[in-house]
Amino acid sequence: MSRYYFFVATLPTLRYEDRDAQDPSDFLEVAGDHLDKDDAELLPLARIDAPDAGGSEPEPVRSWVDFERDLRNALAKVRAQRAGKEVSGFLRENGAGETNMAAYEELAREAVAAESPLTGEDLINRARFAFAEELEVNHFFDIDVIVAHYIKLQVIARRKTFSRSEGEKRFAAISDQITSEYYQETKV
Repeated sequence: MSRYYFFVATLPTLRYEDRDAQDPSDFLEVAGDHLDKDDAELLPLARIDAPDAGGSEPEPVRSWVDFERDLRNALAKVRAQRAGKEVSGFLRENGAGETNMAAYEELAREAVAAESPLTGEDLINRARFAFAEELEVNHFFDIDVIVAHYIKLQVIARRKTFSRSEGEKRFAAISDQITSEYYQETKV
């Protein structure tokens, strides 16, 4: 296992509330200069939106992909139940043909029941950030710390995309479009 003493020592401490953290794609570029070939290929697999490769990812990416899949499955289950739909068509199985979402169902219920979608998304992002911090426990100067840092950067970048004013504009545009379509249909 490679040790990245210098590179990890240069990484800033990240907090969930940070707004000015390094862009994740810039981090990948810089990290690629410091990591060995296998780790440089592994790091980009630890994405929030990563497709599940069915268990073929090495650790620590496997832990992250399992967490993200199980969290998304719990959200799908809660949303399907709320909509009165069958949940089985929305779940992703792991490589062993099973789902392990029970640990995240309470979080999913809280996120879906939140007062606003933004509040729900904040709960989910906080859970992602906390999981990334757990990946760092008992790891020092190795790829696990770097993967956790990359995940945290993605969560921070995702948070930056949420803007109240932009959300209100998008809501108004969608609402106007639906209203316009409704009135056009009723005129016919």
